[in-house]
Order: sequence, then structure tokens, then C-alpha cells
Amino acid sequence: MDARERPEPGEAGTASGHRAVWAQSQISQRVRSAAWRLKELERTGWPTAPSVFTADFLAARVKAHERSLLVLHGVRVPGRLTLDGLEV
Repeated sequence: MDARERPEPGEAGTASGHRAVWAQSQISQRVRSAAWRLKELERTGWPTAPSVFTADFLAARVKAHERSLLVLHGVRVPGRLTLDGLEV
């Protein structure tokens, strides 16, 4: 059966065809966008990861406070953390 012999699609058939076209265009756009972002990152370079945050100094402070497990005041890590106070 060729296209001339096939009956006209109903409303559901037409709608599913439109959804398939829309889905394909969305996939194509996402692929193009991802390829563009990858090229841009390769051109400009990846940003460097921030240094690893460690809290080795906390062990001494925990032992100093018997009623609390942990007390922190004025902790600052530029660009990452600002903590005025915490008591656990």
C-alpha cells in the first residue's frame, strides 16, 4: 500500500506526527547546544576547581568545649563559606 492508497490520518495520527517532529527538533537542538558548549570550553579552557576544604583544626576545639560537641564562631573561607556561629 503506498501513500495514495492509505487513508487520511485522523486527528490522533496527525498529532503524533507533530510530536515526533517536535521531539526530533528538540534532540537536534540539544546536540547542537552540547557541541557548541564543548567547543567553547575547549577554546577558553576549563575553570580550575577550588582547593579542597579541610577542617583539621576542629579536633582541638571540640575537646575544649565539654558541653558542646562543636562550637564555631566567625569561620570564613573566601568565596566558599561564611559562618558567624554554630554550636552542636
